[in-house]
Amino acid sequence: MNKNWFERLRVPSKWLGLGLILAAILVGAGFSKGFLVLGSTAKEMAKQKAQDAVVAAETPICVAQAMKDPQVKTRMGALDKFNADYDYDKLGTTLDKYGWSTMPGSKKASDAVADDCYGKVQEAMKKEAKQPKQAMK
Repeated sequence: MNKNWFERLRVPSKWLGLGLILAAILVGAGFSKGFLVLGSTAKEMAKQKAQDAVVAAETPICVAQAMKDPQVKTRMGALDKFNADYDYDKLGTTLDKYGWSTMPGSKKASDAVADDCYGKVQEAMKKEAKQPKQAMK
């Protein structure tokens, strides 16, 4: 009885070969479409998502600190020269020196936060300039 059971499980070689080819096609399609990734790629993706989340969380704090600065307009005028050549190191160092991009409890800010903060402060200042000032009562 065991021999019959084992013989019924035997698969003809053409079906086995076809199954292996189909499996290879599915795995290849999975990697090419991004459904499957290597462990190293998954680690890089997770690291990038974590960095993006930190930037997204810290940028509003940076913008709030910048908008509270009484010299924000003067300082943003000086920072406009960095926008032309996009010197991330100088921009990050300058925002760090102003205290805008340095988070409470941190000693140094990231360049990604500084860059995102700079753009958001520019947007906030443009929006503020477009809004009509309310007359004093």
